Amino acid sequence: MIKFDNLQLKINEDGSVAYASREQRLDIEVPANFFFEFISDYWVYNGTELELIPDAEELRDAAIAAELAEKEAAELAAAKQNSLNTADSVFDAEVATITTGYSLQEIDSWPTQESEALAYTASDTADTPLIDARLSVTLGDKAILVASILAKAEMYKVEFGKALGRKKKVQNDNI
Repeated sequence: MIKFDNLQLKINEDGSVAYASREQRLDIEVPANFFFEFISDYWVYNGTELELIPDAEELRDAAIAAELAEKEAAELAAAKQNSLNTADSVFDAEVATITTGYSLQEIDSWPTQESEALAYTASDTADTPLIDARLSVTLGDKAILVASILAKAEMYKVEFGKALGRKKKVQNDNI
């Protein structure tokens, strides 16, 4: 038997609650939309106090449905975030695969190499200090190196673009 002020509650063996007397107010801390069931009457916490509402099955069912909807929304949000996190990880792994074997410093030089290679393609008298410095050590052919730089730049853009497209598709699907 549990007693709250003038209300006596009895917990049955099956876990249900029976009451011995009715009161219009019960001071107890409970979560919002929490129901105490007494046969067909319900104590309902409305955010400020508990009220006894006779025959409140519809109200109870609506509160339960709202709670389930809130739980489902939270689960959906978590699933979307998980999908976004996975897309980020997959993108990072794909980019790492594309750039394997290249240092960050070399990768940072790619835009300059490409720019110089394009300038040389437009005019063989174009200023190409990075390419020229590289060739001063490797002693290769400038035209072959320029062609290689441009081919690799194109392949990188295509593969990077595909990986980025897959990531953005997942992001767009989870908006």
